[in-house]
Amino acid sequence: MLKRFLFRFRYQSLWSLGLLSSSSELGIMSAYQPGRYPREYNPKVHGPYMPGRYYGKPDTPFGQVKLGELGDWFGRRNKGPSAIWAAIHRGYWRWAAKNLHVKHTGFVPYGQAIVCLSTVYFLIMYGERKYHRHCKYH
Repeated sequence: MLKRFLFRFRYQSLWSLGLLSSSSELGIMSAYQPGRYPREYNPKVHGPYMPGRYYGKPDTPFGQVKLGELGDWFGRRNKGPSAIWAAIHRGYWRWAAKNLHVKHTGFVPYGQAIVCLSTVYFLIMYGERKYHRHCKYH
């Protein structure tokens, strides 16, 4: 942990001085940048940053894609780990803005969390429960 902090601190100061232009010069995966805005975000165009909004190039919504164009539509998607994580992150922030970060929070976000945790627990214990199907109790 300390090693990572010192590495980040050392090279962050080099970036701020303008001695390094990109993280690819260090051999770091340049697509993954935690704690930074997306590359497509421009504050002059988009205004205040909203974590639940996609700032990339707009494309045809999934509901309007025809079956013949489905392969091309999936081909245009970014399927890397950072893109998948960004999609999960955007989904969480959209859910949180709608349900959790409101003035008067109701039972809905907590009920949804309880249902999700119950489902995960059920899937974890499924092997044990499946065994009990075959037992006869007299």
